[in-house]
Amino acid sequence: MGIWIGEHSQQFQLSNDPSSSSLLWNLLRHFIRDFAVVFLALTLTTIASFSAPIGVNKILKYLEADDQDTSIRYVWFWVLLLFFGPMTQAISKQWHRRVETDIQGRLQALLSQLVFEHSLRIRIPTGPSHAAFRPLQDVDNFTGKVYNLISADLDRIAEGVDFLSVVFQAPLQVVLCTILLRQILGWSVVVGIVTMLAFCPLAIRIGTKVRTLTARKMKVTDARAEILCEAVNVLRMIKLFGWERKMTQKIENKREQELYWLWEMKIVKIFSGLVSIIVPAITMLATFATYTLLLTQGLNASKIFPSMAIFSMLWEQLGNLAWRSAVVIESKVSLDRLNDFLYNTELLDQYKLPNEPDKYVRHTGHWEQYRDNSIGFRNTTFTWEVQDGCPSASPQAFRLQIEGELLFRPNCINLIIGPTGSGKTSMLMALLGEMHPTKSNFGSWFNLPRDSRVAYVAQESWILNATIRENILFGSPYDEHRYKKVIFQCALQQDIASFEAGDMTEIGESGRALSGGQKARITLARAIYSSAAILLVDDVLSGLDARTTSWVVNQCFRGDLVQGRTVLLVTHHMETTFPVASFVVSIHSDGDIETWETTPVCNPFDSFDSSERDYFEACSELIEVGKCQAKSLVFDDGAFIEEKTEPREIWCSLKFILSELGGSHPRLFIFVWISGMLATELVITLEAWFLGLWGSQYQDHLPSEVKLSFYISIFSVLLAAYIVTTTGTAFYYNHCSMDASRTIHTNLINSIFRAPLKWIVETPSALVISRCIKDIGTVDGPMVQAMLYFSMQLIGMSVKLGAIIVFSPLFIFPSVFVAFVAFYLGRIYIKARMLLESASDARAPFLSHFSAALGGLVSIRAYGAQNAFRKESLKRINICNESSQKSAELNHWIGLRLNFLGALFTSGLALYLVYGPYYIGAANTGFSLNMSLNLCTCVISAIDILDELEGELQGLERIQNYTDIDREADSTESGKPPSSWPTSGDLCVENVSARYSKSGPEILHSISFHITSGQRIGVVGRTGSGKSTLMLALLRCIYTEGSILYDGIATGTINLDALRSSITVIPQTPELLGGTLRQNLDPFKQYDDLTLNCALWKSGLFSLQQVAGHARLSLDTMISRSGSNVSVGERQIIALARAMLRGSKVLILDEATAAIDYETDAIIQRTLKNQLGPDVTVITVAHRLHTIMDYDKIMVLDSGYLVGQILLHFQKA
Repeated sequence: MGIWIGEHSQQFQLSNDPSSSSLLWNLLRHFIRDFAVVFLALTLTTIASFSAPIGVNKILKYLEADDQDTSIRYVWFWVLLLFFGPMTQAISKQWHRRVETDIQGRLQALLSQLVFEHSLRIRIPTGPSHAAFRPLQDVDNFTGKVYNLISADLDRIAEGVDFLSVVFQAPLQVVLCTILLRQILGWSVVVGIVTMLAFCPLAIRIGTKVRTLTARKMKVTDARAEILCEAVNVLRMIKLFGWERKMTQKIENKREQELYWLWEMKIVKIFSGLVSIIVPAITMLATFATYTLLLTQGLNASKIFPSMAIFSMLWEQLGNLAWRSAVVIESKVSLDRLNDFLYNTELLDQYKLPNEPDKYVRHTGHWEQYRDNSIGFRNTTFTWEVQDGCPSASPQAFRLQIEGELLFRPNCINLIIGPTGSGKTSMLMALLGEMHPTKSNFGSWFNLPRDSRVAYVAQESWILNATIRENILFGSPYDEHRYKKVIFQCALQQDIASFEAGDMTEIGESGRALSGGQKARITLARAIYSSAAILLVDDVLSGLDARTTSWVVNQCFRGDLVQGRTVLLVTHHMETTFPVASFVVSIHSDGDIETWETTPVCNPFDSFDSSERDYFEACSELIEVGKCQAKSLVFDDGAFIEEKTEPREIWCSLKFILSELGGSHPRLFIFVWISGMLATELVITLEAWFLGLWGSQYQDHLPSEVKLSFYISIFSVLLAAYIVTTTGTAFYYNHCSMDASRTIHTNLINSIFRAPLKWIVETPSALVISRCIKDIGTVDGPMVQAMLYFSMQLIGMSVKLGAIIVFSPLFIFPSVFVAFVAFYLGRIYIKARMLLESASDARAPFLSHFSAALGGLVSIRAYGAQNAFRKESLKRINICNESSQKSAELNHWIGLRLNFLGALFTSGLALYLVYGPYYIGAANTGFSLNMSLNLCTCVISAIDILDELEGELQGLERIQNYTDIDREADSTESGKPPSSWPTSGDLCVENVSARYSKSGPEILHSISFHITSGQRIGVVGRTGSGKSTLMLALLRCIYTEGSILYDGIATGTINLDALRSSITVIPQTPELLGGTLRQNLDPFKQYDDLTLNCALWKSGLFSLQQVAGHARLSLDTMISRSGSNVSVGERQIIALARAMLRGSKVLILDEATAAIDYETDAIIQRTLKNQLGPDVTVITVAHRLHTIMDYDKIMVLDSGYLVGQILLHFQKA
């Protein structure tokens, strides 16, 4: 399978021209032989489907005949036909399904790999420093869009494989049904078909209404999903800001809108189901009335029961034709979306077509000959956007313009410095080919030689969901000596020693088990360990404390592993890195570039005394570095984030949903619901028996002697009773399901937003979003419908089996035997299904791999690791297909055996009724055979629905697991602080210890300090010393012991939302929302524009944009989700402005200025000093000592202990 996918995906890539042929015709050409087999199987299935009606018709004719001796030898054939006909239908149907499933698996695999490989060549749709001119549609979440393409769209495309059922099977079956009905009922069938066709406009109108309501509901669902995705991605920020109640209310408002349209859909679907059930009954009534009243013919059992089956088949096919046509149309729409993605997304310049010279630049990026292996530019301008094949001409668009020649020095360290947003990262992106180059004049060129390999360290660390060692090796052969040296030089010894599993610790999705500094050093270690001769390092030092920064600079960048390699280092730490640099490139805020040579300091200063060096070296001895064979790039399937639960009994989940459906009276609900379904099934059975009774009258009476008005009236009454019971039960059940959906969603959202911070950090946001959207969507519709249908099948089986036994008491023994075998097979099937992964679980590793690759496209392309990721993608796709194939094989296995039992049961019953000791008449025989055929259908449907229900209940079980998590304390009336609180920023901490979980180890140990109102406090310490943990303890985000008094009130006695609303934290990682800058600053519309602009000015944002030619961020500027279209420094400044709006008496900055240049940092610090009120306390966690040198006091933390407090009053003198 993997080889097949690889070969065919390459063929599709070679045809990367929309003018050649569409994706649809390419796919049809590749699968033409498979579709030919499907065509043959569908033909056999359609023909064999008429074997049961024909067999019943012939058997009943034999029983109705006066002289049975003449035809007794022929009845054996028709009895056998009731066995071999359905078996032939079952075999051909399973054959058709098997081939179709194979096509679907191969198609999804091919397209998944095709999309993956295409994504590796695509240009990143957003880049830093150009948010001000990008429209809203351009800043949508690109990753989410592609993710939707390979999940929802590929599923719809796979469903469209069944298009032959629309264009061939349905029309063929309709024609054959009409011919057969004509043979049985003569021309009266025309009335029946006209009646049925008369209902088609109604069915079409209902279908249109359903699609309209679905579109409206999905629009609201998308809006809710958008709010949820944003909220979950910034859930940490919401918790720190105390926004849980406001955000949950916002989500619940959208949920109520969604439920309104869901209820409208359910009402229309109730009528749709009612029409699909009563139309065959009305059609039969009209046909039978015409046949008896107008044609004056006798309506006996041999005509009634076969025609009932054929009318049901006819209406089913007409309904399927409409439904499957919609599926095929949706599939074509999804295929067009995929086609548009493959052909119309913007690729990197090196992948564009060589026959379009205006759109093509070679991989080296040159227009004319450049100097050998030089790294640099000459007279070149780079932009992020390309419009109509040309770079964006917008005067506000960010441009990186290099005038003259800029050559980086080989085999040494080159610094790239400049203020935040000046284009330092863009210069690296330009060299890597991620930006679009344009000629400035003759002789323009740029070059980054790839022959000796390139390594790239991104500003936002890109971490694989794998072990620490696998992240560092990144596919390189393992060298123990080199590996240990890299760990030592990147200061990872102590960090690895702190993990129980050492460097074999799995660090989770996006490295969530690590701090920002740890992730930065692991990505640096990856580049240092590689054999690349050129290293592009983007601001790796911003997340490190002063001591670790000094260690990395002196031990790593001065180390033997960097010697002889060309390093391009973007940094704000100029005073630390100047001594190791040989060449400096300075980009000014107006875009001008200045360069100069410098000489590295030969005798480097060493800020580490012997004890500290011994400490680092001792830590390296604690690292378990085992032997590891050289191997290709290893990816983990996500054991750290794996969310698997032990299989529960299905009844546990059923009990939970039944309690939710019943609300405060679950037993009353079950009684009313079961009674309604039982009444409905009894009416259906009574209808069939009454038709047999009607037909039996013609055996003893002439057609003119039968009182047609009586039988037609009674049948109409039964039909009306059926409508009432069905509609009443459906309305009652759906109304209860709406209440259950509302309650489950509310409990889930409250549980997530009230979860402790540790759970939020450890749980991947993708899983939380899946619970709130996918699994809640299952509860809204598929699960409750599957429960309803399964219950209907169970009750139907019981009633039908009872009816058979009433007329054939001795047949109870074979019935019990068949039921026992079916139950035994069902248990085997269900147990086997539980051992198999569900489709979503099987696809999860590929989707996780895809998501990780999209998040690190620049790094993958920089390292040249595309082939390794392609191979891993093929591997995971194959695993997914194997799981799907096993599931399909299991379905084929159970399907054939249940059909065999059904055919054996029906033919055995026919044999007993024809040759048994008791003759019950043709009408009752026809009724019994009709019940038997329906019973077999019920058994097969019940197993299919049970399989579906079991899968849907897994989603409910996942929701249950989320609603059962620990929660933070709820707000109480007694926990409300005085309305005037807080009046000052006084903080008193006494003997405080903290841990992340109740049973976890202590992180902070007996810390005590006092901060008077208005003081400015700096907190320093090595990475992992507990600085951020202390900030979390002040907000009660983790488990704390001891006393914390804020403005004289113990924080443990007040509500969490009140506490967190009065203390503002700017976290180390800035978190922004998708939308305008105004929406980011004021998501709940509490402030006017003047206040917002003032906060932006105070935060220092406008100081970055005072020069001409640079876009100025305004309140209407669109910010993409997570702020990917602004620089990291700008994100932190926006987060600072948002925090300043709150006017809290305590402001905590947790490395909020780490990625900002020194000048802007100084502006912010002056603002914090001069613009804030005199009673506002500022606590700053900082790695840059100069940031806090004019503060009142510095607190030093080490390993969770407060080891010193330094007063700095002398600095203010």
